[in-house]
Amino acid sequence: MRKWISFVIIFTPFFLLFLTDFNASLSTNKSDLLKDQIELISWVFSGIMALVSFFALFIGYMYENKLIASSNDLKLLYRPYTLSISDIRQILLSYESNIVGNKLINYMYWIYLTVSSFTIYVWGITVGFYTQFRFGTKLDFSLPSTINFGVYLFYFLLSGLLIILTFILNQVKNLKDPFRKGYLPLAEEICDLKYLEEQQDTDVSEIIFKNAPSLTFYKNPPSGSPRYEVVFFMPIKMKNFKFVIKLYDKDKIIIFKCFGLLNKITHVGDQFFVRLEDNLPEQIYERLKIDSTGEMKVYNENNEVISRFSLKSLTEDDNSFEIIPKNIVFERETIERDGNLVRGLNWENISFQNEI
Repeated sequence: MRKWISFVIIFTPFFLLFLTDFNASLSTNKSDLLKDQIELISWVFSGIMALVSFFALFIGYMYENKLIASSNDLKLLYRPYTLSISDIRQILLSYESNIVGNKLINYMYWIYLTVSSFTIYVWGITVGFYTQFRFGTKLDFSLPSTINFGVYLFYFLLSGLLIILTFILNQVKNLKDPFRKGYLPLAEEICDLKYLEEQQDTDVSEIIFKNAPSLTFYKNPPSGSPRYEVVFFMPIKMKNFKFVIKLYDKDKIIIFKCFGLLNKITHVGDQFFVRLEDNLPEQIYERLKIDSTGEMKVYNENNEVISRFSLKSLTEDDNSFEIIPKNIVFERETIERDGNLVRGLNWENISFQNEI
């Protein structure tokens, strides 16, 4: 609704012109004085309008370039086939910087809107005073009628130009996407899985795959009595990210499950990690360390699977290994049994289960 308040303001002068009384009888001296005052005010507003329009269009053009860059960045973020996670983070931060509210464009827009409204009203009074709002509908090529028509044509063309410029600046101020329908989303929305799923031109599976979480298992000293730790890590934290991770040993037996919901974003682009356990049973660590595999499923708010990935084990050193995404699985399971683990989760939480 706030986006359209500007157009109520810009059309208000036309309404005020209908309330203005142009039929008051004036003496010759008063009429001449009033003509001089109207001409002076009209010239003053014309000069102010020209100056304000120049700065408004200049600033709007500069900001429009930012919107073009943001729209191109958005296209890359929606389909990040050639991007690394570092590229995605950099583009996301650049996008956030480009669309953040610009006080200069806001101030200039409202100054332009105010001056335009008064200018339309002052020009309207000038036209009305000289023509007494006598605008004939009958085609007449007499000199008075032609001049009268030209005055009105000039007024409506200039008023229309100001209204069109107001519309353009309003679109820029409200982050209109220059290449697609609608407006550019906030950076926080791009990190919201629910928002991404609703967009038609996004590859949600590819977005998640590039930013998929991982599990790292550590064997901590002392060597004589080690403790086994597992850490959940996500390169860029997302909102409404509901998932289940299942890990298999070399015999394809499920021995570990991790599941939860992420729904809070403090700063766009932040990493997220949490220690799930610092006293994991040694048996689980040893069985997962050797040729372990797994799968991850991501769910929407209706607990429907929207993406599925296979996982693999990557050994970092003798005392740690990592479970990372391998590829996207496009087939869906005939029977989905893991949704119960995340069904009913409405707050941020990550849990795990040992299956042995």
